[in-house]
Amino acid sequence: IAEKLEDRRGVSQALGNIGWVYWRQGDYARAHALYARQLEIAEALNDARAMARALTHQGMAFFEQRDYAHAQAAYTRAFELTTEVGDRVGIAYAIGHLGELDAARGNYPRALERYTQQLNTLRACNARRGIAHVARNLGILYREVGYCDEARACIAVSLQLGLEMHDRRIVSYGLLHTAIAAQEQGEY
Repeated sequence: IAEKLEDRRGVSQALGNIGWVYWRQGDYARAHALYARQLEIAEALNDARAMARALTHQGMAFFEQRDYAHAQAAYTRAFELTTEVGDRVGIAYAIGHLGELDAARGNYPRALERYTQQLNTLRACNARRGIAHVARNLGILYREVGYCDEARACIAVSLQLGLEMHDRRIVSYGLLHTAIAAQEQGEY
């Protein structure tokens, strides 16, 4: 419909949405093709936010294929674009994706630093759902590197926000990771 109406922004958004479906199905080649078209349209429109979204999506597909160099390039450019337009939530997510790359590469101190920066940025925006997800991810990373008290504190923040928002998925993950942390500390 967007193509028939010559709505390039609509086409760009639709390409991103369809690419997301392919990404979720693990069909990264199709996702890449759609994200590339999404980026091309966003560039033609000179829409920095849309370019950052497309680059973030591309980075996620590269990350899943363990193509960390291309993922880093995409995430870094997304960070630059979101910084240029002052999109604080976009900045936070770009930082978080870079932290995910750091963790995948084994640079846990840098990953913890980036996740903490992401969490603080989302707190400044009062992005509660994002805070809940990032607090959980930060807790998981703390647990993986042996900081159990910090892990449990972060996971508790995520769980509490999930309860307040009545978000069953966040609550279920919070409970799961609370149990895993307790088990790892010998609390049965």
